[in-house]
Parts: sequence; C-alpha cells; structure tokens
Amino acid sequence: MFESNIIFFDEAGYTSNDLMSEEQPYFVFAGVSADPSEIKDDIEKVIRDYKIQGNELKGNRLFKFSKGRKAIKFLIEKYYNKSYIAVFDKKLALGSKFFEFIFEPVLRPKLFFFYEIDFHIFITSILAISNHDPVIKQILFSFIKMVKDKNYEDFENSFRLLKSDSFIYYLLRLIFIFYIFNKDIVREEVDLSPNNKTDKWALELSFTALHTLLSKFGELFENMIVLCDNSHPLQEQKDFFDCFIKREDREYLEIRGQKWLLTYSLNEPIKFVNSTDYQGIQLADVFASTVANCFKNQSGSFEKECIELLYKNNRIHCVLPIPNYVDPLKQSTFINKCLLEELVYRAISGVELFHELPEFIIKTQIEFSNLTTSK
Repeated sequence: MFESNIIFFDEAGYTSNDLMSEEQPYFVFAGVSADPSEIKDDIEKVIRDYKIQGNELKGNRLFKFSKGRKAIKFLIEKYYNKSYIAVFDKKLALGSKFFEFIFEPVLRPKLFFFYEIDFHIFITSILAISNHDPVIKQILFSFIKMVKDKNYEDFENSFRLLKSDSFIYYLLRLIFIFYIFNKDIVREEVDLSPNNKTDKWALELSFTALHTLLSKFGELFENMIVLCDNSHPLQEQKDFFDCFIKREDREYLEIRGQKWLLTYSLNEPIKFVNSTDYQGIQLADVFASTVANCFKNQSGSFEKECIELLYKNNRIHCVLPIPNYVDPLKQSTFINKCLLEELVYRAISGVELFHELPEFIIKTQIEFSNLTTSK
C-alpha cells in the first residue's frame, strides 16, 4: 500500500486566521505518499487522456467540468490508499481555539482529566453548533480580535449581549463568569511576545493539520521525507518540526482507549516547494481541493462517491461539529454542564478547582441516572 516514504502535502480552503469565512467553511490538508516518478507519469497521462489545458493540475479547476471530474476520479481511485486527509470545520476549529485560550491555561494542571470526559468538545460545540446566532458570532469575532490585537474590552463586552434565557446563552454566561474570575491567567496566555513569530498564526490551522497527518504517516514509516507547498505559516513554524529529525522514540497519548502518536521521525528538514516543479504537490492539491468541494456540497453523486471511498478506507480525519454534545437531554451534556457550573462556583468561592473532581463526576452520573429513571 504505502511504498514510498516521500510524502507530498497541500491544502485547500486556506483563509489564514479567518475562521469565520462563509465562502470557505472547511480547511482541508492532504498528504499523498508515492514515488515521484509514478506521480509524474500519471499526471502527464491525465493531462493527455482527459485533454486538460496547461501543464499543471489544479483541483478546483478540475472539479468544475466533466472531464476534470473524470481525471479526479482516476487519481483518487489510484492513490486513495496512499493518502491521508485532515478536514476541519473552521467554526468548530475556532471553538477549539477558544477552549485552548480560555480554559486550558486554567485547567492545565489536570487537563487530561477534562479531555477524558470530553469537556473540551462540550465547550467547543456550544460555540460551533450555534455559530449562526448573531450574538455568538459577535463573541467569536471579538475572541479573534482579543487573540490578534489583545483587545480584551470588546471580548468582555460581547458577552453582555446575551439577553435571552436559552440553554446555550446560559452556558455562555457561565463561560464568561469562568473567564472573569480567571482572566489574569488567560491574559498571560494570550499576551504572547510580539516578537514571537508564531503569534500571528495563533488561529491558523496548517500547523495542526500537518502535525496530525505526520502522526498518521509516522505509524507507517520509520522516517519520512516531507515536501509541502510553499506556506508562510508552516515556514515560520518549521523549528517545531525540526525537533523530529532522526528521532527514534515513539510516544503516544491515549484518551478513552484511542492512541495518538505524538512523536515521529523526519529524515531531513521539511522542504517547501512549488507545484510547478513537483507534481506530487499537484496530486496533493487534487485531493485537498476535491475533499473541500465535496464537503461544501455533499448532495451530489460525484461528491458522495468520493467521500464514501475515502471514508470507508479510513483516509479522512475529521474535526466536525457533534450536535449531541449540547443536547440537554444527553448524559454527557448534563455532566459537563454540571461540571462547568461547579468550576464557576469554585472560581467565585475561591475553592480549589480540582479537589475531588472524579468523585463529583460520579455523583453527577448518579444524579442523571436518577432523573431519567424517575421520568
């Protein structure tokens, strides 16, 4: 299946730090592992057989006409089992960034506990599921400004727009109170040095996507040769990836029985190249652009066929909203709502945040069971 440790990466739906884009709701990052000469032969064959204009394949352009879609189908069917694709719903990703900045600095001493019970997904989903609400949009826009411009006043004022008594608004008020009583810790996290070159990419997704896919490919190869399309965010953060060059150890993170590879080995520093000279980048672009277009319109037969092929062969890693996490009738929602209320109560009262939290969760589970049994 995977015969070459040379991996080409490209993206689609890139909007930098703007994760509120309506026109580009998904960010997709694709990697394809294959021999460069094989890719070159196949791309030349596609251009010739399907009469594609020009000497370079562009996924978005191919997607727009019949012969282009046939070319896409040929390439995906041949290379799907040599690929991995990461798909991010941008507004959910923004909710994740919200959790990283507002909650993680405070919960860091026991962060693994909160991940184990999906508290991060609960908080993220509150914002992502309801992002069409104009007030929640304003909260998210002001959060972006806070991270980028250190504008705390607008961020805090945006929560004062929460006027109704809806369940989601109630949860958002709790989040605001949690922030207010922990804002010194949060501000310390947000106030990165202006000389830090990663500061301006704090909300950008390429870094997370590449690390995610390298962890996937890292399970298959002892070391990897990585070529990425020219990317300013990745080029400015490449020092992080340099620490994996010739690395021999394998470390994993396990959450609820699922293991994630944290360390992998690169044969050499990541190369940033252009698609004209490296056909592998063109192939990665075809995968990324096709998946981005298919997720934007999931009703078409061609779109369904492409997504089904990649899904059933476990080629896609998705970060998408899960409505059940904010359903007040679900046990997970009830538990995490109670946990949020408890954290707010402790923050206001000056009680130690983490004292006997596992016992609190057990009591909450019993309470939910009693409530549902009595109905």
